Amino acid sequence: MSGAVAIVVAAGRSTRFGGATPKQFLDLAGESVVSRAVRALTACPGIDGVVVVLSRDDIGGPRAAALRGMHGVLAVVPGGSTRMVSALV
Repeated sequence: MSGAVAIVVAAGRSTRFGGATPKQFLDLAGESVVSRAVRALTACPGIDGVVVVLSRDDIGGPRAAALRGMHGVLAVVPGGSTRMVSALV
């Protein structure tokens, strides 16, 4: 184990992107964008786990539950009001 943990910051609301669903939860070849990112990171030999940062609105819902159930996800935590704040969480 290397002790390296990846952080996926996916707490955005996608206001500039538009649409009813934030882009991190859109389907990409049968899987959400954020799930694909988590799966790619957990497949890396130097990564021991992943922490996913979601919006406070999503933290208790089914999206967070699905991510918590993924292999290698150490935690799903609430983000802040900006990307910078979320990255510091």
